[in-house]
Amino acid sequence: MANSALLESDVLSAEDFNRLIPHIHDQKDFPVDMLDGLESIYRTHGVNNKYGCILLHRHYDMPDKYIALTTELGEHTSITKATPLSNVSSSAIRGQLYLLNEQGRFQAYEYEYGSPLSFPDAFLKELAAFIQANGLRDRIAITSSIEEKPRVEIQLGSDATVTYPPKDPNTSMKGQEANPSSKRTGWDFRDEPKPDIFCPLFYIQIGGGGPPRFCFLFYAGPPLKQIELKRGAEGNQVASSNDLSVKFPTSRPFDIEKHDVKQILREADLI
Repeated sequence: MANSALLESDVLSAEDFNRLIPHIHDQKDFPVDMLDGLESIYRTHGVNNKYGCILLHRHYDMPDKYIALTTELGEHTSITKATPLSNVSSSAIRGQLYLLNEQGRFQAYEYEYGSPLSFPDAFLKELAAFIQANGLRDRIAITSSIEEKPRVEIQLGSDATVTYPPKDPNTSMKGQEANPSSKRTGWDFRDEPKPDIFCPLFYIQIGGGGPPRFCFLFYAGPPLKQIELKRGAEGNQVASSNDLSVKFPTSRPFDIEKHDVKQILREADLI
C-alpha cells in the first residue's frame, strides 16, 4: 500500500492500534493553535484542497487480527467497522487515516477499499518534523480526503462508527455547549468552502485576521443522537426509540449484515 519511504507498508496491528491511538473520551481537544503551522505546510506542498488533518482518536478496542475498515454507503454516509483481516485482501485496500508512528513514518490506522494514494515526500517530511517538534504525535493524523459536506460521527455497538451529514447542523447538533463529550475532529484548509456547507458549527473562525477553517467532521459524543425524553407510565423520564445507544449498546458488536445503516439514521431522524 505504501508509495513512499515515509509511509509504513505494514498493516497496523490491533495491539498498536489500541496502544498508540487515544480513546475519544480520553483525547484532548484538537490543538487549534497549531492550525496556522499546519495550514502553511499543506499549502506549501499544494495539498490543502486534497488532504486534511484529524484529531487522532479511536472509539473502541481493536480485537486481535482485525482492522478498522470503512465502507461508503452513498449520500456522504459511511460506516467504519472492526473487520477480520482474514476477510480482507490487503492488495484491495489503502490507508484512509494516518498517524505518525514511533519510527517517524506515517502509518495507516483506518482503511478503505481503493488504489494506493500518493503523498508528496516533501509534504510528509515537513509534516512529520512539525508533529515531532510540537509533541503532537498522539494528537494529530492525516486524513486522505476532505468532505464536501460537514459530517457527524457516532458509535454503533461496540465496534463501529457511522459518519453522516446531519439534516441541519445549525439546529440538530448543539455542539460542546450542550454535550461536553462532543469534539470537533476533522479540519482542512481548502481555498474556498462551497456556499452550501457554511454553518457556524463546522466553519470556525480561529483567532483574529486569518481565514475561517472548515471543520468537516464532528464527533457527537454520548448519548447517541437523537434522544427524546418522555414521561413513562409512572411519571419517570424514559428515552424514546430514537435512543441509538439503547438499540445498539456498546456492549454488543454491530451486525452490518443485519442492519441497514441509513435506515437506522432515518428512523432516528438524523438524516
